[in-house]
Amino acid sequence: MNNNIEVTVVCTAYNHEKFIRECLDSLLNQNTNFNYEVLVNDDASTDSTADILKEYVSRYPDKLRVYFQEKNLFSQGIRIVDDVLLPNAKGKYIAICEGDDKWLDNNKLQLQYDLMEKNEDCVMCTHNTLIKDVNNKRKNIYFNNWRNLHVLNDFDVFMSWNVHTSSYFIRKELVKLDSRLRGYWFGDFVRLTFLYSKGKIISIPKVMSQYNIGISTGSLDSFNKSSEEKRKKGILDRSKYLKDFNEFSNYRFNNIINKRILLTELEASSINEFDVLQCSKNKKELISAAKSISNKKEYKRYIKSLSIKGKIKNLIKYKGYFIYPIWVKLWQ
Repeated sequence: MNNNIEVTVVCTAYNHEKFIRECLDSLLNQNTNFNYEVLVNDDASTDSTADILKEYVSRYPDKLRVYFQEKNLFSQGIRIVDDVLLPNAKGKYIAICEGDDKWLDNNKLQLQYDLMEKNEDCVMCTHNTLIKDVNNKRKNIYFNNWRNLHVLNDFDVFMSWNVHTSSYFIRKELVKLDSRLRGYWFGDFVRLTFLYSKGKIISIPKVMSQYNIGISTGSLDSFNKSSEEKRKKGILDRSKYLKDFNEFSNYRFNNIINKRILLTELEASSINEFDVLQCSKNKKELISAAKSISNKKEYKRYIKSLSIKGKIKNLIKYKGYFIYPIWVKLWQ
């Protein structure tokens, strides 16, 4: 394998036999004027994922390396990217894609590489991502609607979910998480906030990856199918992380973090209502869920933390069940 590697792509795989071929094809067929490598960890898959990976290794011996685990490492609390793949990465930059997702543009790596080379203060480059329900239960949507190069701000990082892991392109020296911030199940959010504390994050206004939802082995899907009590704990873990991060970052983002903690507490207290808002098409159910949220003490605490503009938007969102079409548009 060529030692003059500019970019290392890291990929985690576990029982992804239905998706891994498309993922690998999208990673291995990038058009670049530099050398790059692809590192994959197969976490003791029980389906045919490992066999497919072996096939691809034989086809791309100079570009692809796969680490086959005999026992599942994730279940033991081992962070695959940080503990297995990054120590073996040769690249100046790190790109990430999970084995059940894929890239949509063969020029993705080149575009991100060029931007990072021109912007030394940029610690991570991202782009837009398509959200695809593999079961066709929801329409396709996108993570953001930015039409120009966008520098992420506090709101983008802490209050929204506008960029996906499959878009992450990071300077290697900054990619490994601080030990004080590890151990949380929402690693994408942890890495995003950690990197934001280190420098500028710029997003390219192109849809260059696809995030597949509705997959039984996916961490988010597994979380959504767990018990209400477990889901509530999982949501509140974000509050615990934010408090840890606030201390880690010397309270640089104290105001926005406190707002996000209040929003997290609202989300934890309104799991069923948010499920309705996300999935139901019944007008009465949607109105009832919005009304229920607006009456909660957690909502009242959260709304007090917002600016006048934020108060108006959220009051319309939850109190505005009497003007349903406007409320739905704002929610979406």
